[in-house]
Amino acid sequence: MSSNPFALHVSLRSLSALVLSLLITGCTSLPSAPDEDEKPVIVLDSRPDPLSDAFKIAGVASPPVNEPGVVKTITDLPQTETEKPPALPENDLWQRIRQGFSIDHEIDRRRVRQEIDWFRKHPDYIDRVTARASKHLYYIVGELEKNNLPLEFALLPIVESAYDPFAYSHGRASGLWQFIPSTARLYGLKIDWWYDGRRDVKDSTQAAIDYLQKLHALLNDDWLLALAAYNSGQGNVGHSIRRNQQAGKPVDFWSIKVPKETQSYVPRLLAISEIIAFPEKYGIELKKIANSPYWIEVDIVSQLDLAKAAELANLTSKQLYELNPGYNQWSTHPMGPHRLLLPPPLW
Repeated sequence: MSSNPFALHVSLRSLSALVLSLLITGCTSLPSAPDEDEKPVIVLDSRPDPLSDAFKIAGVASPPVNEPGVVKTITDLPQTETEKPPALPENDLWQRIRQGFSIDHEIDRRRVRQEIDWFRKHPDYIDRVTARASKHLYYIVGELEKNNLPLEFALLPIVESAYDPFAYSHGRASGLWQFIPSTARLYGLKIDWWYDGRRDVKDSTQAAIDYLQKLHALLNDDWLLALAAYNSGQGNVGHSIRRNQQAGKPVDFWSIKVPKETQSYVPRLLAISEIIAFPEKYGIELKKIANSPYWIEVDIVSQLDLAKAAELANLTSKQLYELNPGYNQWSTHPMGPHRLLLPPPLW
């Protein structure tokens, strides 16, 4: 265990006392966080920040909301790991992602070139999604690597949600990975009054990986077909494949009939992947993202008032909620998950 002054040393007894003192005794429904209107296609909720109201409900004065950033210290809350993480050989997360690319970006395709042209003409959009992605990209890249998936999929939330965990579509899809309720529950995501696992970064990322792996296995081990099915449904893609097989036609993504949205969806991922691979070639200057964790997971053992958690962690309500968007109410879920994502201490 590290002796660093920023490391947290909380005994189980003192932790239990802290948690018991913060147990929630009432429930008040609160809406989701504010949205932005800058994403193409995605329609977001336009409801107020729930934690601003949570402070009022809990009887705690709300601190001023500042711009989100990495907080330098964390106090009073236990963290699951206190050892200093090993030094990484390369501090550029973009380069790590490039090294994990394994899908042909097919830049000779007209639809891919059209999407590349759109991104080239909108560098400010790339800057915005990069800023959002910087909070969660390190974690997502690590999970994709563990499961041997192409790192192009680390960019899929750009296409799905513009890397906004609060994104909500007309089709009731939600979160970074845009799960609809039925598919979310099928892949183990909890959705209830307290909590929506579609917005939880850890839970939804694992569900997306499981779903993509299943689609890949079912669709001829073809990642483009898997992507098409992720967007339009396995049944639609499977039907198109069978129709082409019966007609003696090819069954690759470019040959089958898919919905109009999917015709742009797959080329869009290939296009943003190509730009990330060769930003200078396309006149794009990428904002640097460090190859290190933006947050750590904290075990809170039991239900916890989010306003009090923000106060103890020296965060604003906005900062806490941006890292923990899965919680719908003014506290964590009484039945779990009993965790919070918080900025790491300085080592």
